[in-house]
Amino acid sequence: HDQGALLLETANLGIDGYLLKPVSPESLVSTLLRAAERMYSRRQLEQAARYWHQTFDSIPDLITILDQNYRVVNMNKAAQQRLGVSLPEALGQDYCVMLHPDRLLAGDCARRRLESNCCINAGDEPVAMLGGYFNVTVTPICDEQGCQNGTVHVARNVTEKTEVEITLRYISTHDQLTGVGNRAWFESESERLLRGRSWPVSVIVADLDGLKLVNDRYGHAAGDELLKRAVQALTASCRADEMISRTGGDEFVILLPGIDGTAATAIVIRIRDQIAAQKELRPCLSLSLGVATADCPEQFDEALSQADQRMYQDKTERKKRISQGMDGQGGSDV
Repeated sequence: HDQGALLLETANLGIDGYLLKPVSPESLVSTLLRAAERMYSRRQLEQAARYWHQTFDSIPDLITILDQNYRVVNMNKAAQQRLGVSLPEALGQDYCVMLHPDRLLAGDCARRRLESNCCINAGDEPVAMLGGYFNVTVTPICDEQGCQNGTVHVARNVTEKTEVEITLRYISTHDQLTGVGNRAWFESESERLLRGRSWPVSVIVADLDGLKLVNDRYGHAAGDELLKRAVQALTASCRADEMISRTGGDEFVILLPGIDGTAATAIVIRIRDQIAAQKELRPCLSLSLGVATADCPEQFDEALSQADQRMYQDKTERKKRISQGMDGQGGSDV
């Protein structure tokens, strides 16, 4: 053709090349080769796009592409399956809301974005979300000028590994019989308190009386049950943030952050009331108790030693009362 209007019309249709009359063999070959190159390039791009989508969807990690407002632009099959949504349903959704079906959690997560402390942001520790634990990595997407205009959010499921680590950590820091902290946990918590600001800190040392006698007379199963009852009495007398640990076979230590001497003495009274409530049970539960208070980190070791000394004083005094039949914790009958 030699019509200019037809040329413009075909150009708008996306032609790969054109020829003007009269057509020479050289221009025909040249035009066909250029058209073939363009067609080949398009096919390569289409093939690369297919490979990219296949790779994107075959990765087991949850991969989501977000815009600047943390809204979904794209996500792979693993993310869609874990979230229970299709890509069309996910597009434009706030990703925090999708990761936290609980709207209160989602709102809190969204508020913490500015602090880089929500599930959208990467961290060294696994993030609890979607009913499991995930290692999160975040990579910014930048334009040609280097300005960030999006984010690639990758979440790797490490639930099984993390739960095993949590279990092992719990086992290594807690007494298996009673469930309270062990000596390693006590030492770790003591170090944490020394670095903190929860002063004063009171300490209660408790020693289970007659455990060896119970073990010898009734067997270790009875002794174990007595230890559990002792922990029940201690736990019932303390708040959740007051830390109980079994530091020896028959010895317990309670750390009371932010509790002064008067309040700590009231806790000792509550413990004695709990013991008295079990006076009808056999073997008889009896605890020797000592309490002291540290007003600053420098006094902590001294307070711990003082509480231990007072516990032994209490044990000695009550032995005298027991011999006279006057002890309020149930006498000498085991």
